[in-house]
Amino acid sequence: MSGRKNAFYSLEFKLEAARRYLEGGISYRELSNELGIKSKTQL
Repeated sequence: MSGRKNAFYSLEFKLEAARRYLEGGISYRELSNELGIKSKTQL
C-alpha cells in the first residue's frame, strides 16, 4: 500500500463544483484545475 489518501471534499464544495460545471461556463478540466481537484473521479 502506498499510504496515499483521497482528499475529502465537503458536501457544499461538491454541490458548488457541480453547479458551476452544469451551468456550462467552464470545462471540467478548467474547473478541476481551479478547485485543485487532482482526480477526475472525485468530481
